[in-house]
Amino acid sequence: MSRLVFAALSVLTLTAAACADTPKAPTAISASPGISADRANVLDGARLVKIHDECDPATFNAAFNDPTICVKQGHVTFDRFIAELTKTQQAGQWRFDPSDVELDARQNLFAINNGGEVHTFTRVAKYAGGIIPLLNDLTGNTEVAPECTALEADDFVAPGATYTAELNADEIQHFQCCIHPWMKTDIRVKNRGS
Repeated sequence: MSRLVFAALSVLTLTAAACADTPKAPTAISASPGISADRANVLDGARLVKIHDECDPATFNAAFNDPTICVKQGHVTFDRFIAELTKTQQAGQWRFDPSDVELDARQNLFAINNGGEVHTFTRVAKYAGGIIPLLNDLTGNTEVAPECTALEADDFVAPGATYTAELNADEIQHFQCCIHPWMKTDIRVKNRGS
């Protein structure tokens, strides 16, 4: 197990270093005290997807020697996170909620990061792996989603920030986190012809 944790640290540290030049700022809309993650999924006529994680800042930040990796108090230690991924190919506390959304074509879609880590909310043609090879391996995602290889700085959603999702003409659209590829949701758009 310690060899696996060391490998995880190595890969994630390299990823964190690669992203260090990329601002961790949110896209489009920053965190707003007027948006409550505990409210219903309807916000002024828009649909809201909540991004969750439960990273333990002491162990996640120590694993990367970086106090900004996890900035909100969670209860899942880094070792437990890696162990759960190894056993089940996902970490249950890292998720999009809801995992299935239906909205009218006239509604906007927002994702708010209620977790302590940076995430993405990326529209992909099909679900696949993300930008961290070890997490792809642990989750059985051997193919990387092409959309995850073309991320820009404003695609990263910081803790507490809100992201405005851009929808296309497809009736069903897939969104995933390009860091944690098991985090995903399907968006069903109705009344496209109206």
